[in-house]
Amino acid sequence: MSLVRNQEDTYITFVTASDQALGRIQAQWLAEHLGFEGKVVMLGGLAGASPAENRIKAAREVFDQYPGISVLDLQYTSWSPANGKKIMAALIQKFGDEIDGVWADSGLQGSGSVEAFIAAGYEDGKIPPHTGGDFNAMYQLSVKHRVPLCAIDYPPAMGAVSFDLLFDVLAGKGIPRRIEVNQQIVVSRGDESASVRADVYADEYALMDKPPTVIMSSGVGPDYDPATFKAEYPR
Repeated sequence: MSLVRNQEDTYITFVTASDQALGRIQAQWLAEHLGFEGKVVMLGGLAGASPAENRIKAAREVFDQYPGISVLDLQYTSWSPANGKKIMAALIQKFGDEIDGVWADSGLQGSGSVEAFIAAGYEDGKIPPHTGGDFNAMYQLSVKHRVPLCAIDYPPAMGAVSFDLLFDVLAGKGIPRRIEVNQQIVVSRGDESASVRADVYADEYALMDKPPTVIMSSGVGPDYDPATFKAEYPR
């Protein structure tokens, strides 16, 4: 989320992406993928943070529409892969094969959840469907272990958009008070649902030859590598 001040009219332009759409679309896909019958676990981000709470609220509104969908548990993970793995390992111990699907608002904890299922001995193609974008590891694990996935990134490219708007303000151009950056839907191939279609398939989107820590939708180009990236300024 980024803010740009319009000096002429003294209002703030808010550059963002829709948390509500992210939570709702992923929950709708999961419900449809399960045929509107099943038990799901919800892995939220940081307790009290508005993006996490807005996504959870939107997802619950979807799940509440379908009597056949029940939420076994909601746990907060602070958007940490390690926490996601640890918490899901405990949930697998508690619920086992009762878990039909995992709603995660990000691939940070979502990737940890998948790793917990792998560590628990679940075979490729047998891990419950997951949601959660942002993190290359999530896409890599989905492709490698054939995990049904619906993901929507929360694009860091919002920052680049805000800088572009800053230059527009300095040039005296009119800009709106709120701008929502496009969020594409990524679905594992063959797993589109009736109302959730892929903008791109996971096997096309995953950067299999890049580090799992790459944050997607960065807006800095396909050669981005967090291990080698440097911000250089002209002298």
